[in-house]
Amino acid sequence: MNAKSEIVAQIERLDERDLAELLPLIRQFADRRHPARKPGFLSGLREIQIEAPEDFSTNFDREVIGECGDR
Repeated sequence: MNAKSEIVAQIERLDERDLAELLPLIRQFADRRHPARKPGFLSGLREIQIEAPEDFSTNFDREVIGECGDR
């Protein structure tokens, strides 16, 4: 019998209360072994939102030095 089959067999012998007690331990073990992946750099860039005039990219240099006035 392989390890997974043995674990399943042991779990099937437990009642609901024991399973509720075991579940946090299993989650903790699994989280240590396979931590959740952090979002990548590009995923973070997708979240950036810029509020700017429609012609902002065309007039960027003028916007930076303030030649375009208040909008």
